[in-house]
Amino acid sequence: MLSKWIYPKQQVEAFGEVIVINDQQNNGIEVNRFETETAQQDAYYDNILYQSGKPYVIITQPDNYYLQCTPDLSVQAIADNLQVNWGIKFVLDIGTAYEQSIIDKTKPYEVTFTDLAKSEHVVDAFVIDDLGNEVAGTDTHDKKIQIGIGDYYVAIGDSITKGYGDDDPSDDISADGRNEGGGYEPILNNLLTAERGYPHNIVNEGVEGATSADGRFSISTILAEHPHALRFLVQYGTNDSDIWLPIPSGKGLHPGDPGYPGTFKDNMQQIIDAINAAGKEVCLAKVPIALADCSHCKPYEDPSQGQKNLLIQEYNEVIDELVGDPTNNISVTPPDFYSYFEVHYPDEYADWLHPNGIGYHSMAELWAEVLNQ
Repeated sequence: MLSKWIYPKQQVEAFGEVIVINDQQNNGIEVNRFETETAQQDAYYDNILYQSGKPYVIITQPDNYYLQCTPDLSVQAIADNLQVNWGIKFVLDIGTAYEQSIIDKTKPYEVTFTDLAKSEHVVDAFVIDDLGNEVAGTDTHDKKIQIGIGDYYVAIGDSITKGYGDDDPSDDISADGRNEGGGYEPILNNLLTAERGYPHNIVNEGVEGATSADGRFSISTILAEHPHALRFLVQYGTNDSDIWLPIPSGKGLHPGDPGYPGTFKDNMQQIIDAINAAGKEVCLAKVPIALADCSHCKPYEDPSQGQKNLLIQEYNEVIDELVGDPTNNISVTPPDFYSYFEVHYPDEYADWLHPNGIGYHSMAELWAEVLNQ
């Protein structure tokens, strides 16, 4: 293997042998494999290339647990040390009734399997000789598992979207292994997959402390990071209602009205516009009830009359206004987390603002209910 490093006095271990690379070394080092321990951004690897002299193939796209919404799957591989007229045989769902194979004998090795069903798939790549026989060898076969054709969602919002307060680790990872880290997203993946019979990916892009203004400024970046996403699950408002620096609701206002710019409604409308412009679907959620001014403050005697909730109630009315505007193309009814947790918070809140493990499971169920309508 040839690997070029640029980093002062780094060490590489290869089969027990330690190689020291100084800051002037810019040449390749040749090893069969290497392991390193570096801090983030300490080093980079450039032009990694196998040069064992033996034929090999590596699937570079897609990776394990990849998921896309469209039915045509592009598969790419790198291979080298092949003899004349040798090539790569790509096989989809080997050993099943739906097995397909495509042979490519020309670099770059890339094929497309078309019209795939919404399901989990497996991709194999084999080095083959000029007669089409699979070539024996330790590196002449590669496999990628759980390649999904299904639905791809992205959840954006604050610490509640992130999953803060989730105290049940038993459901922190979805059954298919795609989503992890707690919160409602892995559970929602399981619920939608079980209901619909095909795979899902619910990516968690929640940010602790985020407001609708933060969402407005970050949405273009998130859209660029998830070009294949189908739906965006949007929930802001808990931090907008901060009693010391609240964001006005904008209830009843429209673009061009005095007082509209910078409101919750303005921010949410810009998020909606960006998602729609990207050809994706927007799904809004109502803001959950707060039990105090902050997560460590004295609790309200009557939560419905608490200062934060008076503003949250307006935010939720704004959400109704946004959903009711036909130009926003919102077809999914917002899950009403306010009404639900107003009743169930004694058993389902971790603190005065965030659900616990039971609460996140309930959020997943409420999302699944409206998404499956």
